[in-house]
Amino acid sequence: MTMLTWLGGAIAVALLVYLLTALLKPEWF
Repeated sequence: MTMLTWLGGAIAVALLVYLLTALLKPEWF
């Protein structure tokens, strides 16, 4: 696994967690 692939995966996971949190806890934003 290359560094670029790892970075892309990390960004995708972080974005997914952010979106889930925004949907479940809208009062935080």
